[in-house]
Amino acid sequence: MKKNFFLILSLVIAVGTVAGCQNRAANTELDVLRAKAQLEEQNKALARRFLEGLDGYRIEIFDEVFSSEARIYFPGTFEPLSIDQVKSLVSGFYDAFDNMDHNVQDLFADGDKVLARTRNSITHSGEFAGIAPTGKVIQLDELLVFRIEQGRIAELWIQEDFVWMYQQLGMELKPVTTPSER
Repeated sequence: MKKNFFLILSLVIAVGTVAGCQNRAANTELDVLRAKAQLEEQNKALARRFLEGLDGYRIEIFDEVFSSEARIYFPGTFEPLSIDQVKSLVSGFYDAFDNMDHNVQDLFADGDKVLARTRNSITHSGEFAGIAPTGKVIQLDELLVFRIEQGRIAELWIQEDFVWMYQQLGMELKPVTTPSER
């Protein structure tokens, strides 16, 4: 009887030890997943803060959320632009358009990257690309990919449908002809 008791007691201790180890491993994995989810939520909040700053015509938002060495890839450029170059572009945009609204359609995070798909609405109130103010409300689709590092935006890739925007402004787009084609 004593022998069975010690055998059963040993078995219970062994099962308890194995179960405890498995729970620790599962808890560690769960802690890692929770930390990743929390970081991704913080990264999405940073992307939202940037878009809200743009909508509020706050050019200083660039200095608040971007790292000093940030690289920004803008449509039509092959080399990354500096924060100062993008601030200059955005300031010109602010002069030509009112009522900017980045309506976030989707916002996804995976690790250090955030993808935002927006449908922007703006009112053409000043000269833009040689086009006199039309007062038209323009829709502009945009994809933004942010890479966040240490709580700051380190890289931003922007894709916008400028052809659609120019068409809404009444611009007629024609192919460029070379001198040999004339």
